[in-house]
Formats: sequence, C-alpha cells, structure tokens
Amino acid sequence: MANESINSEQQFKISAQVVDRADGMKQYDNIRLIRIVSKDHNLLIMEDFMPVIGKIDGRVEIVVDDKVIPFNNIIGFYMHKKNHFYLLIEEYKKTELTLESVLGEGKEGENA
Repeated sequence: MANESINSEQQFKISAQVVDRADGMKQYDNIRLIRIVSKDHNLLIMEDFMPVIGKIDGRVEIVVDDKVIPFNNIIGFYMHKKNHFYLLIEEYKKTELTLESVLGEGKEGENA
C-alpha cells in the first residue's frame, strides 16, 4: 500500500520565471531539472541545488515531466536560489541557416 503513493505522479520543488522583451514573464512549476549549456560552461540544476548566478551565451532547457521547454541561442543572465530559478533573456542570437544544417548533412556516421 505504501508503494502505491510513491508511484503516483511525483511533485518537484523547482519553479522558474523566464523574462524576455517579446513575451514578458512566464512561470513554470513542478520542474524536474534545468539544463544550461553556455559558451563557457555546462550546468545541470536539480532540487536543492546550491545557489548559483551567472551569464549565459547558449541555451537553457527546462524539463517538466516528459516535456522539454527549450530557450535556444540566447544571451542573458540566470540565478538559482532556494529551488527558484530566474532567467532574464537579454537577446536571441541570430543563427545562419545553411543548406547542410537544414538537411542535416555533414554529420559523422550518417553516410556509413
């Protein structure tokens, strides 16, 4: 009987607020983890993670259950404190589209 309550939908403690000029502020709750991939560092934030603050030049992924909410090619700032994550997006970087990137050509192992 006690195991049944463990198998029910798990609630996570992390919440996030994301702010940018285009969409304003968005709130996300019940977050499993937050993945930060920046030019200078990679970071995986989970429940009860130590306080951290930094600048990002890359991407942030917010994982809620089976859903991933991506923020790609951004420049901004983040802070995580007491299971609250804050992301301020200063700007979205423009990416150059090439035929190879659209078609997915040029990746190792695909032609083998």
